[in-house]
Parts: sequence; C-alpha cells; structure tokens
Amino acid sequence: MRDDVRTADVDMRLSRFRHDFPLGSAQRVVLVGDRGQYRGIVLLPDVYPSPVEKGDDEHGLGEFIRWRDDFLLPEMNSKQAAGLFDSAESEALAVVNTPSERKVIGLLTESHTLRRYSEEHDLRRREATGELRRSTLGGCKFAGQTPGWNQHRHDQLAQLAPLRRPRFLTPYTDQ
Repeated sequence: MRDDVRTADVDMRLSRFRHDFPLGSAQRVVLVGDRGQYRGIVLLPDVYPSPVEKGDDEHGLGEFIRWRDDFLLPEMNSKQAAGLFDSAESEALAVVNTPSERKVIGLLTESHTLRRYSEEHDLRRREATGELRRSTLGGCKFAGQTPGWNQHRHDQLAQLAPLRRPRFLTPYTDQ
C-alpha cells in the first residue's frame, strides 16, 4: 500500500485541477470531501482530453469521478482485495480507515496485491515441500544446511581479521 496518495478536493474546479495536476504528474488522484472523507478517484487521462476548454471555472470534477463507493479496508486480506478489484474493474483502489469515516490512509494497486499474494503463496509452498525451513535447523534458512554449515569458513576469516566479523557469513536467524 502506498501512503503517499495524491489527493484533491472534490469541489475543485477543472481549471485548478489541471493546474495542480499536470498530465504525467500522476496516473490517478483520490478525491476527498471537506472533512477528508473519500469521495472517489479521478484518472488524469480522463480529465485532459475533455472537450471543455472554455468556461472551465463552471465545470467541476463530478463527471470524471469513478469508484465512489469502492474502497478497501485495512483489515481486508489479499483474497478479499483481489475480489474487490475484479468487481470494481479497477487497477487501484483507495484504502480507508473505516466504512463510516472513510478517511483515506493509502492506495493499493491490483498488481502489488497479486505480487505479494504470489510471493506469500510461493513461500508457503517452499516451506511445505521442505525446500525452505524456518528456525528448525538452528537458525539456518535453507534445508540441508546444518547449524554450523559455514563455521569453518567463519573461523578462518576470524583468524585473519579478529575485529571484523563478516555479516554475510553469519547463519540466518529468525528474530
């Protein structure tokens, strides 16, 4: 989740929005109300090809707002988030603190969610097959390694440089 969300006031005029968010500065902007509550997302490519050129002060962002009622909550898991991305047909959704307050705390993309889900799935698969073990071999991370798998090499280097202990040769520990 990104917590550096670009936000704009939902009542902002189109001319001011174009001034504050030039094309290419962001892909999307989260719109918030007067008390900071989530109101929707505006995609910048939708705003710029708008035929409204003259009289921008008369037009607001209302016609460009998407996903007004689609948002994620911090307590949702990856599976729930992926389902919401599918149903909303969105590449990114805002994360709000509660459904009632709707204060924006971040932005999550579908690609990031699926990548993290895939990484966790792969980690669990590797643990299940014995390729990767957690804290079962005296702190070593990979199967087949004994607790002192690099102790001999470590002792040799310790004799050469007794004050420097190389970090990369220390066994993996889960702390």
